[in-house]
Amino acid sequence: LFRTPRAVMAQRVLIGVNALVSSLGDPRALKATVETLGFQHLDLEVTTPRITAWREALVALLEAEMGALFTYKAMVGFCTMWNYCGGAYMYIRTNYSERIKVLVRSWAQANHTRSDEDDDGGHVESGDAEEGSERPEEHEALLAPAGGES
Repeated sequence: LFRTPRAVMAQRVLIGVNALVSSLGDPRALKATVETLGFQHLDLEVTTPRITAWREALVALLEAEMGALFTYKAMVGFCTMWNYCGGAYMYIRTNYSERIKVLVRSWAQANHTRSDEDDDGGHVESGDAEEGSERPEEHEALLAPAGGES
């Protein structure tokens, strides 16, 4: 699951947890933090069982390290925070990963050079596109207004 050295991963986890806990008092900041972390976790398949395992492991660690200072209210708060984050990660992956794939494919096509094409020169290099050229249908979803308006 993780390919990064433990020390680096531990530091990243602590930075992420700190950002989450620091923004708990500000719903807008919390949403932005969770969205940012969610997009950073798009490469991972976040599932309900994995969220549960992560949450329980961190709560057990906090209980072991903090002892009586880790109250029931603190435990419920951390569980709620991890449930919210996990649900948001799942939502982001479900609803935005396809759009990001389209953007990546489009970017690769836009930066594709003529030397990589066959000899018939069927591809226009970036910067040489004519105005009013047709857009592929796969891009229409990106260009549609939010909320489904047409």
